[in-house]
Amino acid sequence: MDRIICVDQEKVLDVVSDHFPQYDAILVLANSSRSGGASLGNNIITSAMSKNLNQTIIHELGHALANLGDEYTYGGVDLPTREPSNPNLTLNEYAYNVKWGHWLDLNLGQASIGVFEGGHYLEYGVWRPTNNSVMRTLGQPFHAVNLEAWSLALYRHTGTYLNSVPDSGALQQNEDGQTFEIELTLGEEVQSIEWRIDDELVTPQATNRLFVPAQNQDYIVQASISDSSQVIRKDNNQFSQDTLTWWVSVQ
Repeated sequence: MDRIICVDQEKVLDVVSDHFPQYDAILVLANSSRSGGASLGNNIITSAMSKNLNQTIIHELGHALANLGDEYTYGGVDLPTREPSNPNLTLNEYAYNVKWGHWLDLNLGQASIGVFEGGHYLEYGVWRPTNNSVMRTLGQPFHAVNLEAWSLALYRHTGTYLNSVPDSGALQQNEDGQTFEIELTLGEEVQSIEWRIDDELVTPQATNRLFVPAQNQDYIVQASISDSSQVIRKDNNQFSQDTLTWWVSVQ
């Protein structure tokens, strides 16, 4: 197709590996005002410097980061021979056991979740979760199913937290007590922490910080991190959850 922008993938990987070997995805920008882009594999995406730049990048990152499939219905010839791995495409037209069935109660007009025929470049035989989304038309929202996949991909790449102070594990209690603090990956607006001392739920001084006064016996602190954004309903691999444990010894 005329709008697909290709690159020498081996050369791109060599350059990026030399300068930033811990990349998650690579964006190659073409110095052109013509609309176009692609997701080429090897976590490489491309986009032209057109007026659709931002939306093209979001669409292509949907492929590279979240394994989302194209939902538009042109350019295809053959029906897939097996169920697509993409979370937003299926060969199953039956709502009662479709892979995004946990979202089917969401009724928001154009954003409603259902089973809509057309996707993977074919008008028939493949189904998508919404009437329209950014994976079908640039400028549209992700909507629930695709947003869930995107959010889980972020957690898969980054984890639920960046660091903790002190590091989880065994430690000695400070004379004046101990402060436990966690730097969340996506922040307190979309993540929550449940704190426990010796399995008893406690209220922290802040969402990500708990101070425990000096104790006269050993104790255990646990912090259970979860996503509170309500955009994730099903997380089979628990990418959005984590539990940190500290075993505190008192001398």
